[in-house]
Amino acid sequence: MRAVLDVAMSEGDQATVEKVFGYALHARPEAAPAIEALRNAYRARLIASREQKQAETNARLARSDPFVNWSGQVEFGGSLATGATSSLGLLGAVDVERKGIDWSHKLAIRGELQDTNGARSVERLTAAWQPRYAVSGRTYVFGLTQYEHDPGLGYDNRYSAGIGAGVKLKTPDGIQIGLEGGPAFRQTDTGDTQRSALAGRASADLNWPLNPRMTLEQKASAYYEDGFANGLFASSLNTRVSEKVKLKLSYEYRYESERTRASTGSTTRASLVFGL
Repeated sequence: MRAVLDVAMSEGDQATVEKVFGYALHARPEAAPAIEALRNAYRARLIASREQKQAETNARLARSDPFVNWSGQVEFGGSLATGATSSLGLLGAVDVERKGIDWSHKLAIRGELQDTNGARSVERLTAAWQPRYAVSGRTYVFGLTQYEHDPGLGYDNRYSAGIGAGVKLKTPDGIQIGLEGGPAFRQTDTGDTQRSALAGRASADLNWPLNPRMTLEQKASAYYEDGFANGLFASSLNTRVSEKVKLKLSYEYRYESERTRASTGSTTRASLVFGL
């Protein structure tokens, strides 16, 4: 039995090792004290190893330049329609993140263009930067600055700056959920008018691994200010083609409302995502 346990521990897969210890306790209850002592020693070695690796990582991050240790993805997509209505759409997006000891930074830039029957029907640009400070393993506080340009939904330029708090949750089957909320200050330029106001912001993200090669993602965010509101709901199915390449099928729904009117828009597309 000891030989079997030694082989399992040498393989390094913790879930398998814990199962083998469970089988050993069931098969040899008379040796339970010795088996438990061996399991406790194994767990102690794992904790020490993780702490050492974390210390080495923290030391490397503390010495690193601010322009290194970034990771993320680049996305390219498009759409083409012919017939009674002809259209051509293009999408480009960059999402990168730098994780530090306590601070992390997320930077997202996204641009979309679409011509329908020879006329520009979509012209959208979004850029956002979010610095985060980890309060605990699950919770954090953040700042947010964002720029948006979308004449199709009624505004030329919109600037947002806010603060807030967030929490990250994970279920036993690997589903990751992120929730954020906080106040923001917004300035919107419609071309004819300009307004500035305080607003509330909330967002929810879900990442669901369906299998080792396929992941479902849901993202929802909304702003509300006196008499005005806007929101985004995005759903995507990501299929891993290789270690660095994914095929992404996505649907987006946008909502923009004022006191007397509301406008919406939706987009369905396929795109390729390249990991950095």
